[in-house]
Amino acid sequence: MSTAVSPASFRSRSIWGDLRAPRAVVRRRDATFVRLPMPGVVRRQLAGALRLQLTQYQHGGLFGFVWRQQQDGMVAAWMWPIDSAVHSPRQRGAWAEPALEAPGSGLRIVRRQDGAEGQCWSPTGDLTHSRFFADGATDAGWLAFVRGCGLDPDAHPLPAAVDAAPLPRGNVRWQPADNLPAADPWKGWGWKAALVALGAVVAAGAGAHLQARRQLQEENDRLQALKGGRESSLLARATYQRAATELGALRRLVPATSQLELLARVAESGVFERLATSGAPVANLAPGSPAATDTAVRLREWAYTDGQLKMTLALPGNNALPLLQVTRRLESVPGLGPLQVGQEGAGNSIALSTRVVAEPSPGRLLNPGR
Repeated sequence: MSTAVSPASFRSRSIWGDLRAPRAVVRRRDATFVRLPMPGVVRRQLAGALRLQLTQYQHGGLFGFVWRQQQDGMVAAWMWPIDSAVHSPRQRGAWAEPALEAPGSGLRIVRRQDGAEGQCWSPTGDLTHSRFFADGATDAGWLAFVRGCGLDPDAHPLPAAVDAAPLPRGNVRWQPADNLPAADPWKGWGWKAALVALGAVVAAGAGAHLQARRQLQEENDRLQALKGGRESSLLARATYQRAATELGALRRLVPATSQLELLARVAESGVFERLATSGAPVANLAPGSPAATDTAVRLREWAYTDGQLKMTLALPGNNALPLLQVTRRLESVPGLGPLQVGQEGAGNSIALSTRVVAEPSPGRLLNPGR
């Protein structure tokens, strides 16, 4: 069924005079009011969800509608069928007549061109119920409408019909939509579409070729940089190996420890300190005095060859220093291995031999004792 749409613009009538552009008016008898609960649906998805819900009222036909959100998650919509043979695919220039009127209050009857409309408004200004009376509102029809609103008919007798007031300027709160098929964006293009597609393929091929060349050049530059780094690493490695070989050759010419260094270590161990008869150092004895000489250990013989050290020590005349203290002090000398101790025939001398195990000093390249 074709929808009757008034060709008159909104500006040609007083109640539509505040809207910006002319729009076709869908009369009330051709529009259906629907109010649906849709809580939890985000606004950007609300139109699509509402379109799906409204299909049950039009039995799959094409229709246009306007909608707006109300209190408590409710959505109100005015919808009307569209004859695709008469109207263009885009019908958003049409509006339902009641959607362009100012809100009312309570229960009322509004005059229409070909009948009357019963309306029920909530205290918040939302339209909750609407019914069209083609032959005007009768007592029986009004009674059924009030009961459908969930109100007491005795408390709401049939009122007198009123004219709807126009909306204030710029106060259109309804959103337009429809369930019409989208227009074919390629319709009428023909060979132009093929030309555009061919141009896109050529541009894509040229872009891929340029990208491949750029990537190949970057890979070549990276390869050259890696080759230069490898040559530098090989040169540094050869220099290091040559220096290590020369250093090893020089170290092989130097004994493990020089005689002067080894003798200094032995002296620092405290073996040659002046000692009292109890074995403790004597601090106040004058050098060269008989008491100092009798309490000191003397070096009689020293031989250091090929890392093997042999020395002979003369013990004090009174033999006050135990042999155990001498060997313990010599064992604490850095670089000396296990001691082999033997006593000379005279009885007051001991012979010691050991293997020097200390590494050469880093800055020493000469052997003062050879």
